[in-house]
Order: sequence, then structure tokens, then C-alpha cells
Amino acid sequence: MSAVVDDQPELVLLTASDLQEALALWQTAEGVVLRDEDRSPQAFEAFLARNPGLSWGVRRGGRLVGAVLAGQDGRRGYIYHLAVADDCRRCGVGRMLVERMERELIALGIRKAHAYVVNRNLRAQLFWKKVGWISRDEIVLFSRNFPPAP
Repeated sequence: MSAVVDDQPELVLLTASDLQEALALWQTAEGVVLRDEDRSPQAFEAFLARNPGLSWGVRRGGRLVGAVLAGQDGRRGYIYHLAVADDCRRCGVGRMLVERMERELIALGIRKAHAYVVNRNLRAQLFWKKVGWISRDEIVLFSRNFPPAP
């Protein structure tokens, strides 16, 4: 008698132990930009601790096939990274992650969230529109990099 592999997607809260698998997804996803601190286990664990219940993964057959890194500042939610394994795209994994993250933000009293998407990442732009988010053209994002603390 052969064992049946559970192939049903399972939504899981990301933990510090998921970093390497999540990084593997984010690094191979088109348009996901990672900074050095995104690769740091300490920074990842601190981010999750500051934003409990907002970053989620989907496991299928024990493998992490989707991950979203999200946070909030008490007023707005922010989605920094979202990726789904190539072989699991168009199967509802991304939608499952976004819907769970949205429910958690709403439960915290957050009424608006922003997703960061690189201009050239048309696939991601189409995804966000498909799940009901709108593209903003009335604002411009300004950024500045600071040197590491001494």
C-alpha cells in the first residue's frame, strides 16, 4: 500500500525557521528586490516580532510554495515581498496569502494597505489588480538609504 502525499495547500504563519525557503522563493521571483538586511535571520525574526500574524506562507506537500512578508505601522499595512513558486502559480496560492494577510490587517483596525511593486514587473501588477487592488498614479515614492549604524 503506497502512502498518499498531502498535496493540499496549507496556510501557515511564517516563522524565523522559514527564512531560507522564503528567500529562495523571493530570490527567484521576477521583480522582487531584496536588500542585504532581507537576508539576515536576525532582521527577519525582528520584523516578524514587530508584525505578528501578518507574514504568511503556503505549504504544499511540506514545501513552501508561496510567501508574503507584510507589516504595519498602526495606520497602514505594507506588503514588501510576495512570491509563489512557478509550478504553483494560477492555483490560488497568491490569492490565499493576500486574503489572509488582509483579514489580519483588518482585525488590527488597518483600513488601507500598500503593496510595493517594481515598475517593470507587469506580472505582479496584473496579479494585484486581479485581487482587487488599485494602482496609484497620484503619488511618487521617495527613498533614501542610510549608512549602517556604527
